[in-house]
Amino acid sequence: MPLLMTQPGRIQELPILRIERNDAWLGEEENEVHLSLAELPVKAKEGDLIEVFVHFDAEKNLIATTKFPEVSVGKLAFLRVNHINKELAYVDLGFEKDYIIPPKHQPDRIIEGKKYHMTMLYDPKDKELVLSADMNAYLRKSARDLKEGDQVEIDVWKQLDNGAKCIIQERFWAFLPKMEQVFLVKRGDHLKAWVKEVKGRD
Repeated sequence: MPLLMTQPGRIQELPILRIERNDAWLGEEENEVHLSLAELPVKAKEGDLIEVFVHFDAEKNLIATTKFPEVSVGKLAFLRVNHINKELAYVDLGFEKDYIIPPKHQPDRIIEGKKYHMTMLYDPKDKELVLSADMNAYLRKSARDLKEGDQVEIDVWKQLDNGAKCIIQERFWAFLPKMEQVFLVKRGDHLKAWVKEVKGRD
């Protein structure tokens, strides 16, 4: 089965299929995506590529927007939980509806008003985009693509007595010893670093 050009939950470039009076349609004929004409660049024409975020409307139809959320599928962000309703945690990504973190994607008790590292997941069965704060399920345990001396970007996930547990390149777990810290890092910091040692391989 060929990979579809249009991938829900991702920021991607899609071709303009046609422009109508109030709407534009992007992607591929068998899986076209609606974009409001108000969001179409002024000089855009059919055949042009346009960068959009693809998600679902209330009827679970694919739609596109040129407004980009802070997190998307395959990416991480450190975001605040707006409110809690029963077992669901809600996060405002700037759209009409808040995005939810379902209970199965909450590794610990989520606290209203607190910030967490999270990613976006696409559920093709339910045609739904949700958020996950379960980094253990999302990240690899070993950085098989990295080697000593590589410059990387890290996100500080948790402070420990002897250092900090971090996320490298939005894909791997890592440890930053306290003795290697130029300054005392804190949870949520996004920093540049260099790989000193790689332990274990997937």
